Amino acid sequence: MASVPSSLQDKSKNILLSLLPILLLLSADYAFLWFTPTSELIMSHFIFAVLLAQSLFQLIFFKGQLCNGQRHRLSKFNLFFLIFWIIWLILSLLQVNAFVPLRLAYCCGILLTITTWQQPKEKQLRHSVLLLGALVAGLGFILALFPLVLQNLNTTLIYNPFWQANIAIALCYWGLIVARSRLQVFISLLPLIATILLLTSAIFAAGSLFYLYLNKINIAEPIFISGYFIGHLILLALWAIPLLQQKPLSLSVVLVILGIASILPILFY
Repeated sequence: MASVPSSLQDKSKNILLSLLPILLLLSADYAFLWFTPTSELIMSHFIFAVLLAQSLFQLIFFKGQLCNGQRHRLSKFNLFFLIFWIIWLILSLLQVNAFVPLRLAYCCGILLTITTWQQPKEKQLRHSVLLLGALVAGLGFILALFPLVLQNLNTTLIYNPFWQANIAIALCYWGLIVARSRLQVFISLLPLIATILLLTSAIFAAGSLFYLYLNKINIAEPIFISGYFIGHLILLALWAIPLLQQKPLSLSVVLVILGIASILPILFY
């Protein structure tokens, strides 16, 4: 039996690793849909996390000292976000209670992804295209905020901005490892940033829950609230590993982080 060339094996492995976080987020979104009444507007629970993750990649493409090989590998990883945006755009088009700004936000995600693919070799032109992508990302954030403004604080807790940012950090960390990036200083900073974001997320959630309690607004059961904060502690412990051991996290640990982070907000339903 003929052996599979190592280059083909590596290519297949990279495709699988690039797909994995996208499939995880889409699966978690699917799980969330089971708890969403059919009469309510549905939107991705990770729209801000993915936009922020891609904005971080945009910054890396713009400011990072990348060789052509690194830039190409990272842009290929970034291209897989198209799957996320296209699926959610299709779902939004199939919705009865259409919300145009949300559809436009998904279109912004698609355009943002395209701006990082096949980047021009000429520096000034490349920077112009990346700057366009950054502006599109900003517009996407604004458009995605519209439906949240119409929701109560309890729903907004599900979209805890610091929690979303933590997922974005994990996605960025995953992408840099898969793309075999040499930006070691930047990679080493991400766990510290994630730790700070988790602490801020816990404070934000505690303050929001206290506000809801004072205003006698229905919130989740105490056991679910406890589980939410225990999840914070677990993630803090995982992000602390590279800070204590001074070496990058393995992909398996990052996958656990993404898994916990993507499912935990379901406790507030």
